[in-house]
Amino acid sequence: IAVNTDTDGMYRSLAVVVVAILLAFVLRTWSSWINQRCKNRMLIALQNDLVKRQLNASWQVSHKRQLGDTQLRIFDDAVEIINMLVTGIPQVVITLISLGASVGLMWFMDARLAIIIICISPLFLLSKFYFRRLRSLNLRLKTEQGILSNIIQENLKHRILIRSMAIGEQRHVELVDKQNDIFKIKNTLLTFS
Repeated sequence: IAVNTDTDGMYRSLAVVVVAILLAFVLRTWSSWINQRCKNRMLIALQNDLVKRQLNASWQVSHKRQLGDTQLRIFDDAVEIINMLVTGIPQVVITLISLGASVGLMWFMDARLAIIIICISPLFLLSKFYFRRLRSLNLRLKTEQGILSNIIQENLKHRILIRSMAIGEQRHVELVDKQNDIFKIKNTLLTFS
């Protein structure tokens, strides 16, 4: 349109682009609002379900985990599950659709480009290793955070006993050591990511 000096067509096209950008902004904001509301409702429902199951769990099952670890799992793990369901899975679907559309466009332009993209795609299988290692690191982090939560909870719950036995310094050292362990795991996770 710009080369043909068709000013009417250019103004119409610019108007369409501006309307499309504004519409995309409104729809993106609205979908973000809906997404967050769904996440909040799902999170509350999942946390309520987990607490209800914990309250009704048999003694053999419920005493295996310490209270701080269970509490951490109910709050943090529930958030991660909801994020995966509401954000992660749709992102994978969108990425697959985008990849398919890209291959289709490349095929339309030049089939060789599409074949190259298809040949490179198996490299994404290496991501399986990445996610396995990431899951392992996250599991270690959750375990250590659960232990830290238990230490804090025990220190607060039994603070008078700790003071009367004069083991406050020892309990504090234990707390700092666990915090350092968590810091190291988080740094490893950050570096790996």
